[in-house]
Amino acid sequence: MFPLNEKRYVFGFAPGDRDAFGWSICEITDGLILPQRGGMGSHAAEVMDKVVNYLHGQADLLAIGFGTPLFWSPTGTRRVDAIVREALTAGGHPNPSETVQQLGSVHGASLVQGLLLASSLWEHYGVPIIETHPKALAWLLDPAVKLDYELTEETPDAVLAAFAAWRMSEGAEGWRDLYLEEPNPVLPLGTPVSYWLPIP
Repeated sequence: MFPLNEKRYVFGFAPGDRDAFGWSICEITDGLILPQRGGMGSHAAEVMDKVVNYLHGQADLLAIGFGTPLFWSPTGTRRVDAIVREALTAGGHPNPSETVQQLGSVHGASLVQGLLLASSLWEHYGVPIIETHPKALAWLLDPAVKLDYELTEETPDAVLAAFAAWRMSEGAEGWRDLYLEEPNPVLPLGTPVSYWLPIP
């Protein structure tokens, strides 16, 4: 499907405050995901420049993952968050409600900057953009399924978001798009999204 010499990449982001906007560029090689560049930025425009300048449009970008809400609910309570909390509870997580908070509890910088960057990246690349929940993902991963690196990166949540984007692009068994189960989702900027986690 891809030439052997063509590099394939996924991006991952964990938006936050000034100097706390995590980003990661990962290469997919021989069935492994390998972080290549990453760090912290202060806002969507800065992070956009970093990732676009790294790839220069010469590589194949498979998908982009975000560790922040990319769609809302008219009721203020998203069904997808309840699904994730239920999965964490079933897996023995000690405090699912604290890990997966209500939409209204999400920090403003994370929410707004994430949406702005997602919109810009969609316009620039036109590849699938997904939401995931990095901390829930780390808990839900089967212990037998190891990421092929130690999560000692500066931006582990961004790397996990990239990992989720890769698994979505591969159609990984046991993962599903929770967005399809959200009644009446609201897309603030009109950017098409999905929500992937390993919840069969």
